[in-house]
Amino acid sequence: SIASAVLLNLNRQPTILEINDGFDFIAGQLWSYIQNTEFDLTTLFKFLLPMHTTKPPEGSMNRSMLLEFCYQITDERTLELLIAIIVKLFNDSEKPEWHNFNCDIITRGWPKLSKEADMTACLATLTRLLDHALSVHPHNLKLLTISANCKMYQGDNENTVRQLLSCGALLSDGFTNLSVLDRWLEASFYNLVKACMNVNAHIEVALLCCMKTPPDYGTSFQALKRTTDPDSLHVYYPLFWDVNLLECAIAQHHKRGETLLRDFVIGLMGQPEINENNPPLLLRRTIEAKKCVFLRTLFSKIFAK
Repeated sequence: SIASAVLLNLNRQPTILEINDGFDFIAGQLWSYIQNTEFDLTTLFKFLLPMHTTKPPEGSMNRSMLLEFCYQITDERTLELLIAIIVKLFNDSEKPEWHNFNCDIITRGWPKLSKEADMTACLATLTRLLDHALSVHPHNLKLLTISANCKMYQGDNENTVRQLLSCGALLSDGFTNLSVLDRWLEASFYNLVKACMNVNAHIEVALLCCMKTPPDYGTSFQALKRTTDPDSLHVYYPLFWDVNLLECAIAQHHKRGETLLRDFVIGLMGQPEINENNPPLLLRRTIEAKKCVFLRTLFSKIFAK
């Protein structure tokens, strides 16, 4: 049929998809979408919903067939749309509210769905579809963010941190431009901090919490108290830009009788560039430079594992 000849690989050498007759409808709708013409989003949802229920009806297309179809697609917008639909099915399924995945791909036209979708089925499709999409478009910020949400939900903390940091690195040109990171940090902060805590990256949590506006000193100080790895301390202490955090570190080492580490931090307190009496512009540039080095150091550490 005409729909089975839809070209959905426009960013590469166009190829004709091998489509099971049952997917003629979805292929046609996707073609309309990438051509910016009218497409039936509501019916598209209803087409995909049965295969993501606990007991798919007999004769309906199954998820394996859907993925086989999707694996042939490389067009970025089309993959974003398919992933957004599966995210919608997941978010509308019966579950605690905090499991919601942020999805900034589509903002209008979502139909209201009943809670019929099965979370496990949706997550299985979403994970495989994201793996495929990111293999083709590894620098897509929207897909990386959704993938990080999936990893967090699945308890894969290290990959959560990797993908959230990848988003930050892409947005800021390798953590060289902090001015664009405020929105990223606000959106990613909870999952980034939680995942770092779960992999015992406590000193990193202490610094991340000081990047908030205003700083979350309560969480930061508690995380610093849990840090016992001398190697990490020697790497990160010179990057501290907040005198309050340095003072907390001095107090902790004094309390533990760790004289060498205490004296090391006391020496850092004397850095002229972090003197609070410096001109505001100089102090701000120093803080931004230290934050950039910290994020690059964390990025290198997490990707070295």
